[in-house]
Formats: sequence, structure tokens, C-alpha cells
Amino acid sequence: MKLLFLNFILFFTKIRSSDISQALSDTIHAMFVQNQIHFDIIVYGDQSRNISYIINDIGLKNNESYAKQIQSFKTTEWDHNLKQSAVILMSNFRYVLLFFDLAKLDSDFYKTFKFLIYCEDLQVGDFYDLRFKKLYWRKGLPAEYSYFLFEREESFTLLSLEWYSEKACNKAQFITINEFNKADNKWIKKLEVGKKFRNFYGCLISMDVGNFFKHIYFDHKGRPKGPLVDIFNGMSVRGNLTQHIQRVYTYFDKNFKIRIAKMQNAKYDMIPELVLTLPEINVPKVQEMTHLTTYFYEITYSFMISPPEPYSAFEKLLLPFDETTWIFFIAVFLYAFVSILVINLVSSNLQDMFYGENVKTPIFNVVGTFFGISQTSLPDANFPRILLMTFILYCLILRTAYQSLLFEYVATDMRKSSPTTVDELLEADFTLYSEYLPYDWLVQLIPKANK
Repeated sequence: MKLLFLNFILFFTKIRSSDISQALSDTIHAMFVQNQIHFDIIVYGDQSRNISYIINDIGLKNNESYAKQIQSFKTTEWDHNLKQSAVILMSNFRYVLLFFDLAKLDSDFYKTFKFLIYCEDLQVGDFYDLRFKKLYWRKGLPAEYSYFLFEREESFTLLSLEWYSEKACNKAQFITINEFNKADNKWIKKLEVGKKFRNFYGCLISMDVGNFFKHIYFDHKGRPKGPLVDIFNGMSVRGNLTQHIQRVYTYFDKNFKIRIAKMQNAKYDMIPELVLTLPEINVPKVQEMTHLTTYFYEITYSFMISPPEPYSAFEKLLLPFDETTWIFFIAVFLYAFVSILVINLVSSNLQDMFYGENVKTPIFNVVGTFFGISQTSLPDANFPRILLMTFILYCLILRTAYQSLLFEYVATDMRKSSPTTVDELLEADFTLYSEYLPYDWLVQLIPKANK
């Protein structure tokens, strides 16, 4: 789950080193120095003239106590191990792909690890391809935050691309974070790097847990505990995601087996909702789990689906009544209209009996009654008056119920119902995918016997 444990990654693209130095220094200060995070300055690949200028410039403008060392590596010399946060400078786009393909992260990287990456030749189109197809899910890049700084005529614009926007969980959009004014040589507002995703629509993060899952046990209140539950909680807090924990009592649980069988070969796509399913072992004991002190290797599935979309404004107009009520409602009005037409064709005596001799527009009276419009001509006889009063009462009850429910739905962020089984997901054409993820770095997270 490397993609969710890193805090964020920041790319700068196509900006001259002489122009970017102040903006870059301010960003480093906001990311690292202000938060008292130590970092390395790493040059990966060939060192261009612009890269050399940036190294000297940011060294002068930031507190050097936080920049522990400056390392320069050729692509074949990289030691594949990052011990702390880093400012990484690259001169070529291919180095970005190679770097994250080879780099291995320290065991507690998910808590405080931050990257600030500068690459000279990145294009706008590269970001989308990296983010959603090639690198983020396959190479383990962080999926919490991505920041992009683009040059305009009078300013640099800092943008953020989120998994899900304010419109729906399964959409993405660029959001302007700040602008750096070239004339004043400063940011328009105080530069603050965000700490959480915006999650206006309750995008979910779900996990299957059970008595027979490795490194998970339940306390006396039935709550799941263990290092992987801690990871899950950290992911939900960092991503500002709504938690959903589903207990599985046996490996042969139908829905549990369906999820594994149906999703493991699906294609990659940009999907925000994460379901972390943990594998089962045959001989689990809480005592063994609390005494583990060595590394272990574990395979875990990562499943992702798109959350349901919100109701449109037109759909909300139909929400107050279910399908049966609407059919009954339409049938009553059709019956009234057809009856009036038949009575007008058959006999004038029937007209006097059902809606009165003095009523010349009975159809408009029916429509007006439903909308609460006053009647201009009332029947003289008792029987048509009783029919009219009954219909007025019926319309009053129906209209009041509809208006009260409609007000509730309009004032609420309504979403379409979520599928509850994998079969429903497939029938609804949800995009599904999964990936095996190795865990060989959990040694520091396993609870010790004295805790």
C-alpha cells in the first residue's frame, strides 16, 4: 500500500532556474523547514547547468541544518534505499520512471516521508499518464497529493490534481492552490501544503477482517486490532476517507471469495474507493502475533471500485415517491380524464350527475384541484360536491407528502445506492482492478509482548 502511505509528491516543470529559485525555495520551506522535517538533496542522473544552479540557490535560501547531505548518483549507482524525505532533482523524464521503479523506502516511510521532485522536461500530458495509468499504481508513487507548478506570463500557478473532485468521487480535476507573482517575487497568499484530501461525498476505504487473518485479532469488545488495522486507520485519516470495516468469519465466505475471484485480473483505472482485503492463515494465535520480532512476507489484495454518482436535479424530482406510487398516481388522473371524456360523449344527464350542469371545464378543474388552484364553478347537487371534496382531500394529502419529501431530498446530498455484491458491480459496469502487494517492512509495526 505504498501509494497511500506517502504524504505527497511535487513536480516542477518547464521553468527556468533563474525564475523558479524563489518559488522553489518557498515551497521547500513550507514542506520541510516549517515542519522541521530533515531531507536530503539528491541529484539523480545527469546533472545539467540548471540543476547545478538550483542546488546552489536552494542551499543559500533555506536552513542548511535540515539539508543533511547532497548526493549525486548516476542511474546505475543508485543504492535503492531512502532513509528520509528528499528533494530529488532530475534532468530527464525517463529518470522519474526509473527512479521509482528501483527505489525502496524505509519501513516507517508512510508516516513522514515527503518528496519534492524537480524534472526539467516534464509535460502536462506526462502527469496524467503517470498519475492514472503507468506509475502511481504500478510503481508505488504516493496517491495522496500531487502538486504541479506551471509557468504563465506573469506568475507561476501551483495546481493540485485530486483523485476525486467536488462533483463526484470518480472524477478528477485540477485545483488552483496558489500563484507566485513574478513582479512582486512572492506568493499571493501564504504557501501552505494541504494535509488531507477533500472528501465532500464520503468516498470510502474498506477492509475485510476476521479471526483467521494474519496479524489481526479482536479485543474483548470485538474491535479489530493489530498492525495492519493501524495501517488501515492511518490510510483513512491521511486520505480523509470514510472507514468501512467488514468482518469475515471464514475464508469460504461467499462475498469474500467472489471479490478475490472477480477482481484479480481486472484492468487499471483511476478509481478512488479502496478495499484492502487481508489473506487468511490456518493457525492464528494472538500470543504468536504479539511476540513476532522478525520480518515476514505477506501478499495482500488491493481492490478499487468507483463510488456511486450523485442524483441529478431532475432525478430528485422523482425521488419522493417510488415507482408503484407514481403508477397509481398517474392511473387516478388518467381514469378521471377518460371518465370525463366518456361522460361528455354519452349523455348530458351523466354530466349533471357527476360534475354538475354549471361546470363547463371539468378537466381544467381536475388539474387545478391538484395544484391547489381555487374552483371558479362549483356543482349545485350533493353527489358531485361529495366527489369534488373527496378529490380535493386526496390531492391535498398527496401534494403535502410530495412537497415535504422533495424539500428533504433537495436539501440533502443524495447519492445513488451502492452495490452490495460483486455481481451487482459487474452488472452496473463498475471498473474493477486489483494488485498483489508485498509487505516485507512491517517489523516496526508489530506489537511487542510488553505493550
